[in-house]
Amino acid sequence: MEKTLINQAVKNAVGQESCENTSVQEAEKTDPAALSAREFEDFLASIVTGVIQNVVDVRAGKLKPDEASSRDDATVRTLAQILMGEHERIRLMLAPGTPKPGPELVAAMKANLPALFRDLPQGVDAGNPRALMVHASRVFLREIYTMLKAAAGGGGGASPESHIAAAEGGELTPERLKVRIERTAFVWGERFLGDTLNETEGMR
Repeated sequence: MEKTLINQAVKNAVGQESCENTSVQEAEKTDPAALSAREFEDFLASIVTGVIQNVVDVRAGKLKPDEASSRDDATVRTLAQILMGEHERIRLMLAPGTPKPGPELVAAMKANLPALFRDLPQGVDAGNPRALMVHASRVFLREIYTMLKAAAGGGGGASPESHIAAAEGGELTPERLKVRIERTAFVWGERFLGDTLNETEGMR
């Protein structure tokens, strides 16, 4: 019952019938596209949705853990490439006067969020902007899982979908799940792009 509930909630939350990291996969197939800061936030939301769906599918036996891990790695690579301005099919179109994708954006992130780059894992070159962006993208993925664990209240044993339902008062609705997804995407949109979102709003 809970698996059915979260599966439908995930689909309804983003208005899709399939949520298996479709945005990341389609990014590799479609014609070149330009993402505004707001569209990038939507892209992050689709990543959160995909990770949640993968967790549910692993629990249901529809996806192997190593397959889910491979999807996470592919998502990290795609996200870092977009933020570095190196993706062949997606480019960020940010407001004039804001940091450009690439080393300039990494420098801005380091200035705004120095804690994100403290105590880097072994093997991450602190002087390599690309390596730092991959690191930041991986931290974003890890925080999605942290969100799921927080919903469990630190407990274990139960399924992640029941954790979320319990944290939301015992009833998981598409609206509540959508709020969690959008909140995470908004926070990380600001972490990745800084004031670009506010600058974009000012241009409207």
